[in-house]
Amino acid sequence: MSRALGRASTVATRAGGRSTPRRSFVVVGDVDGLSDKDRDRLNRREQGGTSKQLRAGAADLRLLLDAYTQSTNDAAMLLIDNFSITDDPFEVDQDRFFLNVEAPMPNGDYGRDGWAVEICRWVPDPEDEDSASGEQVLRCNRSAPPTTTEITDLLNRSGGRQEQLAAWAKIPVGDALTGTSFVVTERYED
Repeated sequence: MSRALGRASTVATRAGGRSTPRRSFVVVGDVDGLSDKDRDRLNRREQGGTSKQLRAGAADLRLLLDAYTQSTNDAAMLLIDNFSITDDPFEVDQDRFFLNVEAPMPNGDYGRDGWAVEICRWVPDPEDEDSASGEQVLRCNRSAPPTTTEITDLLNRSGGRQEQLAAWAKIPVGDALTGTSFVVTERYED
């Protein structure tokens, strides 16, 4: 994808033939562009994707980046090669939940062919106290991409707070995560 998705800059041509520079694809803080490691990972994601999937993947990454940079949630992390944003706050002596905002994978990896928000819980490994695995609690599937504002509002509402994620983890199928437009479509525990 570094070839298709990770171009440092592009030029758009307006009506009348006038070219105007566009902002770089990825700008995080003072860093402009992707690292070699990011480019290698995106190249692997590009393999097997059609031109249409790659164009959609570029748009999805831009959407995630815009939401991430506009969010005030300091616990949120943009995972470029995973096409996701995660909010995984660490608070001692509590059930540990985390939130994922996932875009479709351009090459269909992991069966991700649509947008989703999921809330998961860290479950400690009974044989290794330093290890845990993430188990899905609920999922909000979407056929169409959310807006930047919808993702930003979700991240700001979660705010890196376990109590908010724990409250959302109780929402039944058919109801929206409180204060958001993301409707629970699947539950994995009750």
